Amino acid sequence: MVAIQRLYLYLVAYISLTVMALGASNIIRAFWRGNYTAGEISLNIALVLVGLPIYLLHWTMAQRRVRRHEEHRQTFLRQLYLYAVLAQGVGVFLSQGTTFLQRLLSFVLGVSPFQVFSSQAFDETVPRLFIWGLLWIYHYRLIKGDAQQELPVGWSDTPRRLYTFGFALFALGPMAGVGAYNLIRGLFQQVLGLSNGEIFVRSLVNAVPFLVVGGLVWLTLWQWAQQRVAGLHAPPPDASGIAETQTVLRRLYLYVVVFGSALITLWSLSLILYRLFLIVLGEPAGPVGNVLRDFTDSLAAIIVAVAIWIYHWRILELEATRQPEAPQQASVRRLYFYLVALISLVLFSMGMAGLCNVLIQVVGRWQDLGTELSVWRNQVSLYTSMVIVGIPVWSVHWHRMQSAALAGSVSGLDERRSLFRKIYLYFSVFVAVVTVLGSTAWLVYNLLRGILGDQSWVNFIPDLGRAFSYSLIATVVWLYHWRALQQDASLGSATNLVKSIAIPGIGPVVAIIDGGDGSLGVALIQALRQYSASIRLVGWGLTPEAQVSLATVLSKDIAQLPEEIILQQAQFLIGPLEMLIPGSFYGKVTPEVVRKIQTSPARKFLLPASGYQIIGLRPTNREALIAETVTLISDSINIPE
Repeated sequence: MVAIQRLYLYLVAYISLTVMALGASNIIRAFWRGNYTAGEISLNIALVLVGLPIYLLHWTMAQRRVRRHEEHRQTFLRQLYLYAVLAQGVGVFLSQGTTFLQRLLSFVLGVSPFQVFSSQAFDETVPRLFIWGLLWIYHYRLIKGDAQQELPVGWSDTPRRLYTFGFALFALGPMAGVGAYNLIRGLFQQVLGLSNGEIFVRSLVNAVPFLVVGGLVWLTLWQWAQQRVAGLHAPPPDASGIAETQTVLRRLYLYVVVFGSALITLWSLSLILYRLFLIVLGEPAGPVGNVLRDFTDSLAAIIVAVAIWIYHWRILELEATRQPEAPQQASVRRLYFYLVALISLVLFSMGMAGLCNVLIQVVGRWQDLGTELSVWRNQVSLYTSMVIVGIPVWSVHWHRMQSAALAGSVSGLDERRSLFRKIYLYFSVFVAVVTVLGSTAWLVYNLLRGILGDQSWVNFIPDLGRAFSYSLIATVVWLYHWRALQQDASLGSATNLVKSIAIPGIGPVVAIIDGGDGSLGVALIQALRQYSASIRLVGWGLTPEAQVSLATVLSKDIAQLPEEIILQQAQFLIGPLEMLIPGSFYGKVTPEVVRKIQTSPARKFLLPASGYQIIGLRPTNREALIAETVTLISDSINIPE
């Protein structure tokens, strides 16, 4: 009931605020222009007169409930409302700010002969920028005030990440990236004499506003995001900074940027190589200006994409060396690597098949090279560029994932069991088998027609070379990836790995399980470690926050141990009562988790759960609870103080 009431208040507040802002900006626009109809001004005044009291009523009610219950400041719906307003303000700034700057540059550079501050440019842009700028500032101050409270575990911080990384992605790619591309391309063409001064000025008018506005928004949002991980670089790394780097949305943003920039680089490089091979093979290139324009277009795209790729890839590498990889992080990384590997595999496989087909037809003289020389040159250039670009990209990405998967360790097991690896391998095998099946059947069918005396099969001889080429390359791809699947199977299952890997040390193994923010688990590990250095301590975080916190007090190898090894080799399990209640910790405790804990041979010590009072057990504070746990463990394993 409370959630539905909260949803109603924030939804009506958002709608009425939007209506009021629309009316207010239109009123300012109308009075500044000095030319408006009675119907136009009446409608906008009505929007303000109706929207403002409705907004104030519902927003006041929402604020009154927040003051009464301070913990409501960080609820998901409140954060969603606040960041939705911020998002609309940034959207207005991106669109209207770009338009205003374009017209201002047009006026300054003499492209358009109008006075910008008395023209339509002001009427259409500045009122909206002014109204939404005020609303953005007000709601941003509310967010800063709410953020002074400690963030709870759950979804309340998701709107901030959606707002930050969503607009950072848009501002970097379609805005700043496109603007930088157009600016560099215009500079190249101006230096090479491919455009006159007027064309260059117009390219500046189109490029600079996108670069400035998009770059400003991206830089602001990215710096805001980086401040959240500033503690990652402290000795020792701050748990909150590690937790932020392990969020799915941050990783998704980074890998989407890396993937997109890599794809643009590959495509542009392929176009450059294609044009170069045509020139080398003697194909008439046409006017020099057109050739240079093609090269400058691709080169400008490569410069922008490579710069974006290098920066974000260095961020990924730096964060990977600072903290262990969470499961969600690993999934996003695998998605990127296997997707790039698959695309590059298709690219160079088609290139190899095409080159093989051209070679067969040239050797067999099935094409008249005199009349089809232009077609032959185009095919060789296209397929060669596909191979040159595809092979190194596939090799780099596949080798990295294959090396990780073949490691005889826990991380290797995780890589071999990953869903994206299985999708990549089985999809490659499936497509290769279907290609071999279709091509070979076509090849055999036409050969049998010739053997049986059907003279019309000669008309299909050129297609036989293509069928043989695709069948040959697909067979190689099939056998290679099938061998990779067999290697994965031969390296053993999780059960064998559990038996083969021993937790280092000679003392008893005590496993700490935590499902909250990890602070209790960290305190227990520190207390047990201080009591006796001979205890082998391992941890299992049921939530991402707990995983991050436990990783700060455990070595990297211990922090990455899967739960199978922890549960089977531990002599003692210490964890909250909720770990045996399905659905606890925001659904992280599944029936399968409960079954694994219950079937563990370890002796289990349960800690009181928040919100539960166990009959016969008097309430106690955290310090007393930790001290009692240390005493129980020491009595159980007979370690002298």
